[in-house]
Amino acid sequence: NSVKHGLTFDRPMEISLKIERITKDHNDSMKITVKDNGPGFPSGILQRLQNRIPLSNEEGKQIGINNIIQRLQLLFGRNFSIDFANGKEGGAGIELMIPIKGEQMDEHTPG
Repeated sequence: NSVKHGLTFDRPMEISLKIERITKDHNDSMKITVKDNGPGFPSGILQRLQNRIPLSNEEGKQIGINNIIQRLQLLFGRNFSIDFANGKEGGAGIELMIPIKGEQMDEHTPG
């Protein structure tokens, strides 16, 4: 979506991707942040995304984000978060937190 919707011809496109491991209460999560320098989310769409209102229209546009959220729900149930924002100087940003499962065993777990 950053490439498709963030492209403008008045300046070079910039997309940043940051992946971090977050440990909280002995649970590991992956934090994925994607930002671009495009025009950002239109205000109506951003408001719907921030309020968890599904995006849809009769022309079949804007279904990509809905599909991603549905897949995340199937994979992780309620154990994920996704946040949408526009940058102060423009551009769109998405922050996704998903659990890391089965990577390591607790030192007290037999095995």
